[in-house]
Amino acid sequence: MGILLTGGLPGGTAAPVLSGTVAPLIYAAAATCVLLGIGFTNRVSSGGSGRNLLGVGFLLAIVARVLEVDLDSATLGLALLVGGTVVGVLLGSQANAKAAPSTFAWIAGAGGASALATSIALLASAPEGAVAVVGAYVGVGFGALAVLQGLLLAVGGSESAQASARAAVTVACAGLAMGGVGFAIENVILLVVGGTTACSGVGLGRVMGRASSRTFSDLAFGDASVVVDGYRNVRSCGADEAAMVIETARNILIVPGFGTAVAQAQHALKQLVDTLEKHGATVRYAVHPSAGCVPGQLNGVLDEANVPHTAIAELEEANELAAKADVVLCIGANDVINPSTDDKSSPVYGMAGLDLSKARAVFVVKRSLNAGASGAKNPLFEAPQTTMVFGDAKRVTQQLVTVLSSGH
Repeated sequence: MGILLTGGLPGGTAAPVLSGTVAPLIYAAAATCVLLGIGFTNRVSSGGSGRNLLGVGFLLAIVARVLEVDLDSATLGLALLVGGTVVGVLLGSQANAKAAPSTFAWIAGAGGASALATSIALLASAPEGAVAVVGAYVGVGFGALAVLQGLLLAVGGSESAQASARAAVTVACAGLAMGGVGFAIENVILLVVGGTTACSGVGLGRVMGRASSRTFSDLAFGDASVVVDGYRNVRSCGADEAAMVIETARNILIVPGFGTAVAQAQHALKQLVDTLEKHGATVRYAVHPSAGCVPGQLNGVLDEANVPHTAIAELEEANELAAKADVVLCIGANDVINPSTDDKSSPVYGMAGLDLSKARAVFVVKRSLNAGASGAKNPLFEAPQTTMVFGDAKRVTQQLVTVLSSGH
């Protein structure tokens, strides 16, 4: 906004308000805040501080740009900056962990609209040089795409994985548009921030693709559904992504299954629980009577790792804990967490199972989507609150310990 309406376009001859090294120092401070902010947002616990630093960095960059032009234009620019800050705070207050992808899409679309308007103004001023012209056209093209995507998603209001991927496309387009403006006016801050934003959008889209067992292009531009090994729209993630959710949980229920015994993951699991408890979480184990090859096998496995008996919940209590849990982490379990026990056509019909349907988030660590001993398909794997973490139980558990211990 400050770039568009402060007279700082190519070819201007107005005397700047700031001269010498003052503006570069402000730009350096802005860049430092942006880099530190990006680092802080890599962790959930420091994400709020990261966003604040990013805001301060962008504010400093805009102020420096406004004060580089003549006094009259700077006065107008600062007035517009105050107005833009108010609008930005109002828009930003709508963005939180529970906000739908459409909310983030139209906020990114607003950024694209700003870059679009700036690029149009640049072209109207007949910029000199091929770089300035190309940058302005890039701003127009990607800015228009960001606005279009933002409007479409704002109207749709969907919370699906496909909507999240398309929101990521909107963010990427807005970043490219911003970078184009940076090229056009030779502003390093805009160029760097725009490029970082574009890369972040693409990276987010790829994560959403992996979490939905689809490619980014399929999510963003293709069919929203997919069938993998008889399952439709199964979400998956890596240990790093799972750890970011688990570290914020206060009440956690661990459900070890036969895969825990096979992979000899009990010691790593005990280490994981110890780490979570050091972070202030309350952790309990739920051992199904039928888990393992013979009844009681998992109790013996956990006892080998010195898990206290008082930490293990019986089936009835485990179901109550699952309903209250922030996160349920299933390690190598399958049939004992199958919700088809009321389905007469299912091989697990009549078996008393763990009811995880009310848990806020469920992570299932398994090598694959293959069926358990019963041969039954597990509808829990398709549930909206469930995310698969594919891999060996011991290896994945060790990765969780490493990530949580290192603080990312």
